Amino acid sequence: MSESEQFPLVPSEGHELARIPDQEENAIVKRMVQDVAIRLDVDTPLDEKGCTPLMRAVIEGDVAKVKQFIALKAKVNIADNEGRTALLLGAEISHAEIVKLLLDHGADVNLGEGALLCRAAKSGRSDIMKLLFDRGADINTSGGTALMSAAYDGYLETVKFLLDCGVDVNTKGEFGSALVEASRRGHWDIMKLLLAAGADVHAADSEGRTALWWVIGFRYPEEYNKTTRTEIVRLLLAHGAEVNFVITYGNGNTPLIQAADRGHLDIVEMLVASGANIGSQNLRGHSALMFASGTGHLDIVKSL
Repeated sequence: MSESEQFPLVPSEGHELARIPDQEENAIVKRMVQDVAIRLDVDTPLDEKGCTPLMRAVIEGDVAKVKQFIALKAKVNIADNEGRTALLLGAEISHAEIVKLLLDHGADVNLGEGALLCRAAKSGRSDIMKLLFDRGADINTSGGTALMSAAYDGYLETVKFLLDCGVDVNTKGEFGSALVEASRRGHWDIMKLLLAAGADVHAADSEGRTALWWVIGFRYPEEYNKTTRTEIVRLLLAHGAEVNFVITYGNGNTPLIQAADRGHLDIVEMLVASGANIGSQNLRGHSALMFASGTGHLDIVKSL
């Protein structure tokens, strides 16, 4: 039988399609042609980005289509031009059912150098992360990255889950550690949790900025409570945070200079009591006293 006989584009007289209005008939024929094309090669990319029919179904969150393509033997571990597999896309959209479905049909949890766990962490989905760990996700190569991501985005329960799974609280990355990541966004509750789990207060990002520097110097939005900031500084100091370290970022402002510039009198007093060098200058030769004077914080000027 020829291909035209197998898949006739024009219905014969008396055929059911012949009784359907033209517009609806065209839509049905189009779907038939698409179905045939899919069956011919289910893994053919649909666009220049390398997105396969299975990946498209995952992105759309269409469980029925995902099952259809799996039944058609779609390759679940193919990656698009950006290195994303169907499983990674499923974690990215936080679709636990699709993630499980793909895992049940051979999706590799350790493709992508830890990106998979990181995507799940960024969505705060501890249930998906548990599923990935249960299926063999390598906690040593990607758990730390996921922890830093969850800490930065403020997912307390995900941070707890990862720590309970045995992820190293002091895993290092471009931005220091999970403690530094949490401090960059003012996630005080996560910082407390990490410190209780043994986080290193001396960990710094690539430019020498520690959690103490970020907590003191970063201009958080108004909703961040000033009293809590002071409590976190006190907690970091109690854990032995260094107060006289040198950084390479910007003008090289020390924690004391940062506190004086921002007008944090209580923090200035804590830093001085912890041994901060009052006469220390930044890379431009400016001291904490000069900053306090220049910004009109007379109470800090008197204190110094």
